[in-house]
Amino acid sequence: IRPGPDRAGQQPAVVAALIQAYRHDQPVGDPAAAAPPARQADGFIWTQARRIIVGGQPIIVHQYRRADGARILLARAQAEFPRVAGARNLPGGEWLADVDGIGVYCTARPGPTLVLGNDSEAVAALAHASQ
Repeated sequence: IRPGPDRAGQQPAVVAALIQAYRHDQPVGDPAAAAPPARQADGFIWTQARRIIVGGQPIIVHQYRRADGARILLARAQAEFPRVAGARNLPGGEWLADVDGIGVYCTARPGPTLVLGNDSEAVAALAHASQ
């Protein structure tokens, strides 16, 4: 059995870039003095914020870590994030997708927000805590 294609490469450029940043766990962009959307949620604690530009869109990426080393990225932008292939609709216009084992949760409250991580329950908890 051969593994299927990497779906992350088939996603909109901004989402694919954020997935790559999550996978490589390397801070990208310049440090940002942005306040965290939430200090902590579901055992994850905010550690840093970085400013990046993807496709001309400025994005603030917040990193969260848990004591066991698990991590989550929360990205905030001024424009809505594009919907990924295979996303499931959730109440309130939110959506959730699994892209190669990475949970991607999108909400527009309080502003365009994309949350990525391996623990889909923690991803949803952080998305709701940041509203």
